[in-house]
Amino acid sequence: MIDALFNDPNYLAGKKTLDAIALREQAIALHEPLNRFLRQGMREGFRAAQCGSLLEQTISLPAHPAPTQPGPAK
Repeated sequence: MIDALFNDPNYLAGKKTLDAIALREQAIALHEPLNRFLRQGMREGFRAAQCGSLLEQTISLPAHPAPTQPGPAK
């Protein structure tokens, strides 16, 4: 019964979709300039006419890993 559930086409399609989303988020997180561009707040945003050129500039920057958040002091 469990095997049938995990082999169901709907389950497999959903799993592939979630895996793709996770990989996309990981790639964005590793490209710090793109991460900053995509996650900007609405008040920090740009006019629509500027977004295309700014996105092209951002993607052309080298992909440096995003800084990790420091953990709690021990």
